[in-house]
Amino acid sequence: MVAARTVVALALLVALARGYDPRWCATHPALVCDFQPTAGHGARGRAVFRPAMVGRLCRVHILANFTGLTPSTRQGWHIHRYGDMAAADGTATGGHFTSPRDRPWYSRHGLPTSRRRHWGDLGNLRVDARGRAAVDMHDALVRIDGIIGRGMIVHALVDQGPDAQPTGASGARVAQCVIGIANPAKI
Repeated sequence: MVAARTVVALALLVALARGYDPRWCATHPALVCDFQPTAGHGARGRAVFRPAMVGRLCRVHILANFTGLTPSTRQGWHIHRYGDMAAADGTATGGHFTSPRDRPWYSRHGLPTSRRRHWGDLGNLRVDARGRAAVDMHDALVRIDGIIGRGMIVHALVDQGPDAQPTGASGARVAQCVIGIANPAKI
């Protein structure tokens, strides 16, 4: 019994240490998500997720570019639970992705600056007058090895954050993709 507890404790320490291990951070592959428009919309884009050391911590560096969005607006974007693009309206991706350890009643929607939020809550895209948006951010909550195979959605409206539970009232889904391991020659 004691040996089993020791093994479990060591496994947890190793898992936690990965976030601080520069070797793990340097060897993990980049991920990519190529957005396709949902029915009736024209938004397209690409998001790349790379592990990056920020100080002594391994974080996720997110770079993204979009076109075909509503000009001069802010639009919510999120990592969703399922990597399923079978529904033309994007609903097959399910709800926002959150930690597998969180209980559904504990996890709350938020923005990247919120104290509590789903792991997939990435906030809002700032769209320029030509319908384009670019993102360059580091995220401390998203774990790069936990999002492979998940879906992503760009919404039609601004994400209102924790004041609009449970999803931020971001409106229709205008673009969707599935996060996969990137071909280094293509990013």
